[in-house]
Amino acid sequence: IIDMALRSVCGFSGRSLFAVSQRYCQSSKAFPRICLVGAPGSGKGTVSKYLMKEFDLLSISTGDILRDHINDETALGKKVREIMSSGDLVPDDIMMQLIKDEVKNLKQGWILDGMPRTESQAEQVDKMLDSLSLNLNAVYFIDVPDEEIISRISGRLVHGPSGRTYHIDYNP
Repeated sequence: IIDMALRSVCGFSGRSLFAVSQRYCQSSKAFPRICLVGAPGSGKGTVSKYLMKEFDLLSISTGDILRDHINDETALGKKVREIMSSGDLVPDDIMMQLIKDEVKNLKQGWILDGMPRTESQAEQVDKMLDSLSLNLNAVYFIDVPDEEIISRISGRLVHGPSGRTYHIDYNP
C-alpha cells in the first residue's frame, strides 16, 4: 500500500523509503513518530492518509488544526484568522504550541504533516519534542518536480466547510 501510494503520488517506489516506518509499526513497542516534509502539493497529505490507514497512525496536520480553531471560533482561532487575513504567516511560537498540545498525551503513533517548513522551525520542533522526551523515528522528504507541483496546485479545489481537497483532473 505504501509503495503504491508513493508510486502514484511521487512517481517512484517507496519500499526503501518507508522500510524504517514499517519496522517501527510492525515490530517495535515504540510508537512511530514520523515527519513528512515537502513542498505544498508534493503529496504529504495523500501519503499520510495511506500510512494512517495501514499502520493505525494519527495525522497531525497543522493546516487542519488551524482550520479547526478558526471554524470553532476559539480564542486562538480568532487570533489566527486575524493574522492570516492580513496576509501574515502564523508565528512559529503559536505553531509549536499547537503541535505540543497535540502530541504530548498521545498513546499511539503519529505523522506530523505540514510542519516544519523552515530550518528554524525544524530546530524548534526538535527542541519541543526533546522537552517531551519524544524523538522522531523518521523524517521523509517527498521530492516532486516543480512542474508536477504547479500542475497539482493549479488544479486543486478545496471544499471550505469540510476541508476536503479535489482536483479538476485527478479527483473532480
